[in-house]
Amino acid sequence: MKSRKPKSKAKKSPAKKTQKQPAPVIEQRSYPVKEYVLAGIILFITATMFYWQTLPYEYVLDDKVVIQENQFVDKGFGGLADIFSTESFQGYFGEQKNLLVGARYRPLSIASFAIEVGIFGKDPMIGHLGNILFYGISVILLFFMLHSFRLSPRASSLFTGIPFWATLLYGLHPLHTEVVANIKGRDELFAFLFMAAALWAVMAAYEKREWWRLPLIFLLSFMGMMSKENALSLVPLVPVTLYFFRNWDMKKVLRTTAPVAIAAVLYLLIRRAVIGFWLDPGVEISDIMNNPFYGLSFGDKMATVMYTLLLYLKLLVFPHPLTHDYYPYQIPIMNFGQLLPWAGLVSYVVITFFALKGSIRKSIMSYSVWFYLLTLFLVSNVMFTVGTTMNERFLFVPSVGYTLLLSWVLLKVLPEKWAVPKFLPFSLMVLIGIGYSVKGFTRVPAWRNTLTLNQASIKVSTNSARANLFMGTALFNEYKAETDPERRKELLDQADAYITKAVRIHPDYGSAWNMYAGMAAQQFNYDQDLAKMLDRFKEVISHRATLKYVFEYCEYMNDKYGPTRQMLDFYIDVGNMLARENRDYNSAIHYLNYAYKMDPTDTAVIEAIGNTYRLAGNETKAREFLGSIGKQ
Repeated sequence: MKSRKPKSKAKKSPAKKTQKQPAPVIEQRSYPVKEYVLAGIILFITATMFYWQTLPYEYVLDDKVVIQENQFVDKGFGGLADIFSTESFQGYFGEQKNLLVGARYRPLSIASFAIEVGIFGKDPMIGHLGNILFYGISVILLFFMLHSFRLSPRASSLFTGIPFWATLLYGLHPLHTEVVANIKGRDELFAFLFMAAALWAVMAAYEKREWWRLPLIFLLSFMGMMSKENALSLVPLVPVTLYFFRNWDMKKVLRTTAPVAIAAVLYLLIRRAVIGFWLDPGVEISDIMNNPFYGLSFGDKMATVMYTLLLYLKLLVFPHPLTHDYYPYQIPIMNFGQLLPWAGLVSYVVITFFALKGSIRKSIMSYSVWFYLLTLFLVSNVMFTVGTTMNERFLFVPSVGYTLLLSWVLLKVLPEKWAVPKFLPFSLMVLIGIGYSVKGFTRVPAWRNTLTLNQASIKVSTNSARANLFMGTALFNEYKAETDPERRKELLDQADAYITKAVRIHPDYGSAWNMYAGMAAQQFNYDQDLAKMLDRFKEVISHRATLKYVFEYCEYMNDKYGPTRQMLDFYIDVGNMLARENRDYNSAIHYLNYAYKMDPTDTAVIEAIGNTYRLAGNETKAREFLGSIGKQ
């Protein structure tokens, strides 16, 4: 009897501990060094294989802002101090414009461009080569990060384990083409590269007590944050990862997370010191191209956000069609009277519920969802407006969660739950990889130059004012370079159609109205239809009365045509419209003065000026002009 009691207690004690602290899934198997080397080579080659075609490609999109016309980058090494001490767009604009909510401070990628210019000169091939190499390195680091989680189900080979296949699918995913093929995507690449390296270092530091690992974690985290704000998601991601893949020890978790938290605080303090504020610049950003939710109610904003979050899930699973342009109004303004926002909300409530539920037993599926949610949050527009409705590049880091989940389901859940043949999961993985490769290989050529990119985007982003404007502008540039008369007219008409559509989609789009006025002037060179051109100019002025191009062209027309009745009536109509409808008295007087200079004796012109001053409340000026009519 006495000998049995100790045995009984010995049995109960371990059982209680097991229930309180579920052990994480741990793979103890080690592999030969040559397998790790071979795995790295395979992953590097497969991830980069269809990006080598970008080497002869040109600068496109925001490459102009961060490289081509950036005065700090032009200085090479001499511009590094300015890059780290100013807001990220200041090198392009010459001053801090605060065009986006929260401004931008991402100096590390811009510094890399300055270094490249200092060594090689300004050459897009060097920029593309850098992106390819950094992407390949990032994928290798991702593999070692996932491998450090010890989540493979005792695979007989490194090449049949979940880390290898999750990384392989990540490297092939066509959603990443924008980041790699667009040189400006270096900020995303650097942020991801340093995040993967930091998490890998965290897993090693948690078990080993070498002090040097903590400064390394700090440095990697800080460099990721200096590349792009996305890396701030490391702060919650580190303890979450440790919870899932290591036995929980609060002291060790705090010790390992502390360098990341310190890096985040330091980055935010530096960012605040450089740009001068946390998030609010003190001026309202009303341009919907930089603040797409401006003027929307909270409900409509959140409905639109939920719709975009649903689209993100769709693109992860089925990455087609792809585009770089989701500007207004490619993503329509939604409300909760529509089905799709509710579908998005329910989808995220459901996956969050299962993530919480799976967290109790440390499910890999649960961790995959947490990785996706935590890395997407900062760019989701849920808490902070990020300057655009959505972007495929915002899934560059979160897609790790998806490929990890997909690999776990196919390689672990499918064989265990459904007892399928061993070859089937790998066959499915290969088919998915082939599909990704085909899509990626055919998507990359869109980034060859501005025209090819706009031609590709306008097929998908048909309702984007920006896509239509950029396509029209690209065609107009082709028109200027073309020498064949018939082809020139064809290009001009095509450009005109896209520009017109841009102003119809977004009637308050200043850049589009500027081009619309330019199209009117160019068409006038062909048809000499003055009435048609003046009608278009009147439409432009009603939306953008102070466009410099319109001012300059009016002066040109005055010199060319002189005081004709048609021109005088145009200025009178414009002045009356601006004064009576727009209440823009200064602009009204400006245009009426064009008529007055043409013919200071015209009664209709004088009367229009006098009436405008009266509407503006300047009775002295009104009497001066209206009184002169009687004297004449």
